[in-house]
Amino acid sequence: MRWSVAWQTALYGVATGDGVLIAGTHGVGVGGNLAYGPPNPVVYGLLGGIAVAGLVVPVWAVRAFAIRSPREWPQLLVPVALLFLVPAGIAAGGQWQHPWETSACWAVVAVGAHLAVALLTGERVRAWPAVALALLLVLAAAVGAERLAQPRWLGEAVAHAHLPLVVPVAAGYEPVGVGLDDYALVFRMRDAGGRTFDVRIFSDGDRRIAAGADPGGVTTRPATAKELAGLPRIPIAGDEYD
Repeated sequence: MRWSVAWQTALYGVATGDGVLIAGTHGVGVGGNLAYGPPNPVVYGLLGGIAVAGLVVPVWAVRAFAIRSPREWPQLLVPVALLFLVPAGIAAGGQWQHPWETSACWAVVAVGAHLAVALLTGERVRAWPAVALALLLVLAAAVGAERLAQPRWLGEAVAHAHLPLVVPVAAGYEPVGVGLDDYALVFRMRDAGGRTFDVRIFSDGDRRIAAGADPGGVTTRPATAKELAGLPRIPIAGDEYD
């Protein structure tokens, strides 16, 4: 039984883990270093589905032929569950992601899930509460690791785009959101009356009002990545401005 558990974990874990890495590094962010928002579930689902079909199903078919039994079919349920669980977990981990590090966290979860299934379907295993609890702890650790990494990922993304770590200052306004692309940081500013404007800050420190009325006298002050990561993320692509 121990060898069966080890084989299942290794074979299916590697296949699904690779699928998560493929889907994550192509569906989370753009490029190797930029930290953008949670993956589009449709894009992630398509990429993940291709990875599952191309990696996990053949592994199961080879195993079924080798052991002359399809009894390991529960392992096929793991990648299906991950197609829904991973995007939700990534979103729970925070607003900013790193393609490789985020994907690696969830690849570890995938391996753990296959190990749990191998243990829970073993003929002599009766410790399912402990196995389920351990899997929940792995999930919590992945989400926790993402949340702790939020300032670092955003700081690295800002540095990668050669942008300054600053926050706009305008009399009567406070920053209530931030966005990031390859060329600018975008801040949404709001006053006590609910009026807003968006300002783009470029690598040379130049400031440009992107939406709303210019209140005049907009300057900037130094900020930390932690401060920026504490602001809600806003969409910044063209017609997505409010």
